[in-house]
Amino acid sequence: MIAISAFKWVPEFAQGQVRDLRARWALEEAGLPYQTRLLEQGDQDKPEYRALQPFGQVPILEEDGLVLFESGAIVLHIGERSEALLPKEAGARARATQWLISALNSIEPFMMNVAVIDLFYAQEEWAKLRRPGAEEFVQKRLSGLSKSLGDKSFLDGDRFTAGDLMMATVLRILKHTDIVSSDRRLAAYIERCTSRPAFKRALDAQIGDFTKAARRGSMYFPTVLSCHMIDTPQVVEAPAQLVATIHIETPRSRIQHVMGAGIGEAMAVVKAQGIGPAGPWFAHHLKMTPEAFDFDICVPVSAPVTAVGRVHPGERPAIKVVRTVYHGPYEGLGGAWGVFSGWLEANGYKTAGDLYECYVVGPESTPDPANWCTELSRPVTE
Repeated sequence: MIAISAFKWVPEFAQGQVRDLRARWALEEAGLPYQTRLLEQGDQDKPEYRALQPFGQVPILEEDGLVLFESGAIVLHIGERSEALLPKEAGARARATQWLISALNSIEPFMMNVAVIDLFYAQEEWAKLRRPGAEEFVQKRLSGLSKSLGDKSFLDGDRFTAGDLMMATVLRILKHTDIVSSDRRLAAYIERCTSRPAFKRALDAQIGDFTKAARRGSMYFPTVLSCHMIDTPQVVEAPAQLVATIHIETPRSRIQHVMGAGIGEAMAVVKAQGIGPAGPWFAHHLKMTPEAFDFDICVPVSAPVTAVGRVHPGERPAIKVVRTVYHGPYEGLGGAWGVFSGWLEANGYKTAGDLYECYVVGPESTPDPANWCTELSRPVTE
C-alpha cells in the first residue's frame, strides 16, 4: 500500500497547510488507498529519513520500493494512475502539468515571501519595509492568474485537474490575509476546488492525525512547550477587573493597523481620567476565523471609565482559566496558541469559545522581543 509521510503534530497556524495535504488530496481524487507514516518531532532529521528525503521535509511517497519526495512530483506520479488528475488526451495532460508547475514556480515562492514575513518576522523593521513590495509582487502574479482563469470553472476549462489541485493549495497559503480572497474570481475558484469531497476527506484526515497526537497525553507536550518557550499551564482563579474597552472587528490583514490605534486611544482616555492603567492591557478574543478577528481591547482601571469616543466601561468577570506564559515575539503567538490548545485537549480540559491575551512585557518595556511575555488564558467550563 502507498505510504505518505506526515508530521504527527504541528502548531495550529500550520494545520491544514502542511504539504502532505497535497498528496492526500491527490490520492483521494484518484481513489487510491494509502496509509500515513507519522513523524515525531526530530524524526525528520534522523539519518534514515534524510536518506529518503535529503531536506527533512514532508511528504515522501513510498510504494513497493519506490520512494518519491517533493509534493509536485508525488501528485504527478499519482496522476499517472488516474484520469481524474491527468487527462488522457495529450494536450489536456500537458496543460494540467503546465499549471501544476506554474503553481509551484510562478506563484508559491512569492506567496511564501509574504507568509514568512507575517508569521515569523512581522515585528522586525526590515520585514515592515519589505512587506509592501512583497505583497505588490504577489498581487501582480495573482492578477495574471485571475485574468487567465476568467469565467472558467477551472484553469483549463470545466474539468478539474492536478494543476487545479496544486494551485488551490498554493493559494490557501495566504488565507490569513485578504490578498487572494479580495479577488472575486480567485475566491470563487478556491471555493470550487476545496468544496470537492476528496479535498474534505484529505483535510479531515490530516487534522485527524493532529488530533490523535494531541490526545496522547502530556508526555508529548513538555518537549513541545519547551521548544516554543511556553510555561507549564496552571489553573487560575482570575478575579473580576474593571476595564476601559474598545470593541474591534477587523480582517486579519488589518490587525496590526487597528490594534496600535485602539490601544493608544484607550490608554489616552484612561490616563486623562486618572484611573489607570491599573495593570497590563489585554485582548479578549470573542471569535477568530481564518479571515477575521472579533475582540475587545481592555485596559485595567481603578474606577469605571466615562465613555469617550470608542472607549466604553466594561468588566472582566471573575473566571476560572487555564493560563500559560509565552516568552518571545508576537509573531510566535500563533504557534504558542497551537501548542497550548493541544495541551488543553490532551489533558482533558473543556474550554469556552473565547480567550485572553495579556501583554505583560512588550515593546514598550524592552526592545528585545526575546524578553517579551504574553499571558495566554482560556476560560474552562469544567
